Amino acid sequence: MAPYAHSILMSDTDPRLDAILETLLAFAQHDFSKRAPVSGTDNIDAIATGLNMLAEELDDTVAFRRDLETANARLVETGKDVVLFVDSITR
Repeated sequence: MAPYAHSILMSDTDPRLDAILETLLAFAQHDFSKRAPVSGTDNIDAIATGLNMLAEELDDTVAFRRDLETANARLVETGKDVVLFVDSITR
């Protein structure tokens, strides 16, 4: 957790808000595996649910981007092989 995070937590309020804030702080550190607890159906739980849905989307997007970067790296290597092959047969 960030050094300033403990001073931000609101210990005199609903503990669910602290959990939501901890989840947001994890997201700020690119940790999208953290989830806010949902224990009911009030507005705080609705916010936690939305935050958890956002985490899923972010996690999926990061994984998709990682897959694209891997595929791109393979294409770059394949392109280098094609250039070497064309060079070898045109000499």
